[in-house]
Amino acid sequence: MQVLASVNSRTRGPEARTKPNGGAATDGVAHGRAADILERALLRTGGTVTAFLETVTGEVVEADIIAQGAIDTTAASRLEVGAGHSLVSRQAILRGRTSRRNYLYAETLFVPDRLPDGVPHLLETTRDPIGRLLAERGVGMTRTVLGAPVRTPAVARLGPDNAVNAAIFARRYRVDSCGVAVMLIDEWFLPDLREAVLRAG
Repeated sequence: MQVLASVNSRTRGPEARTKPNGGAATDGVAHGRAADILERALLRTGGTVTAFLETVTGEVVEADIIAQGAIDTTAASRLEVGAGHSLVSRQAILRGRTSRRNYLYAETLFVPDRLPDGVPHLLETTRDPIGRLLAERGVGMTRTVLGAPVRTPAVARLGPDNAVNAAIFARRYRVDSCGVAVMLIDEWFLPDLREAVLRAG
């Protein structure tokens, strides 16, 4: 699953809460600078998003699964499946194992029968992110960026200081394997990642 050299959409979070001595403006500049650094880094980087986060933050990243369950598609979709085909919807936070900082929130819709045997079950039962599981099995992936997510969810588990609507970046993309659509992913790089991005930049 490669981070392609294309980011078609970027969202910048709102200004931080007002602080003494112009803190809000300073935070706004830092947020924008982190967005620019992150964009350039993603343009240069290959490999999984999981590996990218681990490189930037210097710690192992694991998945905190909020929800995962089967749904049936009701119409043709970007995953190229017909009505009634079984899909799995997943919401997860990628966080640092040591720091417990939440770095990325992702909503994934995937076609379970297009993944290697055992992977859908592992996605329910382990803290390994999707990218790590597929990389360990040598599954070749390509990514097509589709633009911005169609909505910005409220995720209570993240808290107001690291909310999705303050994300450094947000994007939607489709993941294909061997020319077949496998996943549709919306992801938000969260404010907790900002300091690590600024250090790396």
